[in-house]
This record gives sequence, structure tokens and C-alpha cells, in this order.
Amino acid sequence: MIKAVIFDFDGTLINTNQLIKIGLNKFSQKYLKRKLSELELSNLNGKHLSEQMAYIAGDNASQAVIDFKRWYTSHHDAYATGFIGIRELLEILKHEKIKMGIVTNNSSQPLKQGLSHLAYGKYFTHLITSDNVKRPKPDPEGILNILKMFDLRPDEILYVGDSSSDMRAAKAAGVLACLVDWTSLSDLEKRRLSPDYMIHRPFEIFHIIKKINHERMRDQKSVLA
Repeated sequence: MIKAVIFDFDGTLINTNQLIKIGLNKFSQKYLKRKLSELELSNLNGKHLSEQMAYIAGDNASQAVIDFKRWYTSHHDAYATGFIGIRELLEILKHEKIKMGIVTNNSSQPLKQGLSHLAYGKYFTHLITSDNVKRPKPDPEGILNILKMFDLRPDEILYVGDSSSDMRAAKAAGVLACLVDWTSLSDLEKRRLSPDYMIHRPFEIFHIIKKINHERMRDQKSVLA
């Protein structure tokens, strides 16, 4: 049975796509003297900030990380919004007693700011950020750690994300991987990732869980019979 859903945060639960795009381009203008191409932005999507700044700022990456965090915090609430249907989904999952957690490549402070901004904090019992792992996604460390917190097996988990790093981490952890269609990835990139599921609206996650659990209960009854 699927007993828990683990979510990515930025680009999955909260729409920070414009915020991140503006920020990355601002820093690219400073260090590379140009805007990033759509392909570059797509390739940077979901990566840890240190990797993003290494690409943009090179030897100045350490200072750029500090400066970007400061810029991100001060501009967050002006640009970050909730995706339509997410709050309703979280309410349904909570009502159905489906456990919920977050594994994000962002650090703790931006996650807390985002959860507070949208009043989402009450829905999640466990949070894993880049501050809590040695190896961020696409390494499965964060997902495996939250599995231990939930005391659940990989086959009892559905992971939902919007990036290549999310899908690769989920598959490496052995959990079902669900890609959201409101990602900035191209159609070709979506197909290449071969997620177990791809959704167009948040509520579809609940339908997926119901379908999986129904099929597993049916198979279990068939074996017992």
C-alpha cells in the first residue's frame, strides 16, 4: 500500500519558477555578462545552488551562493505563489491519513520561508533539505533518510517532483516516481526521464494512490484465495 507521499518543493508545491529564473539571470548578467538560454535554465533546474553558481560564477561561486541566498530571501514573497490545486490535494491526503514529507535541494531557511508564506507547514511531518544531507539529489540520500523517518519501505512511497534530479533520485531510492506536468522541462526531456507517472493536475496524485492500493489489495486477495 502507498502510505506516504514525498514531495520536492520548488517547482512542485510552490511556484518559484519565475523567482529562480529572474535570480539566475541576474547573477548570470553579473558574472557571464549575458542572460542564460532556455536550455541552460532547464539544465540548471532542480540542481543544488552550489552547482548552479559554479556554472554561473566559476571561481566566485562561494560568494555568489551567499549573495544569491540573500537576494532570494528578499524577493521570495513578491514572486512565489502556490500552484492551483495543491492546497486541496494536501487537505485530501491529510484527511486520508497519507503521510507527507519534503525532500528538497534547497536549504532550510528558504523552505521554511516558503512553507510559512503559503501556510503549508501543517501538512508535513518530515523535512529534508540540502542542510541535512551530504549528497543532494539526484543522489537518493535524502529520500532514503526520510524513508527511515517514516519507517516505511520504498514500495510504500510515491515521490513527486518536477526535475531530472527528482526523477533520478526517486528511481535510485527504489520508490515510485511521479513527474508534474507544470515543470519547466521540455516534452522531450519529460519522455527521456520515463517517470512511473506524470500528472497534469495535483488531484491526480490521489487517484494514483487509490488505483495502486486497490490493485495491490486485489492481488493480495487473489494470492490468499
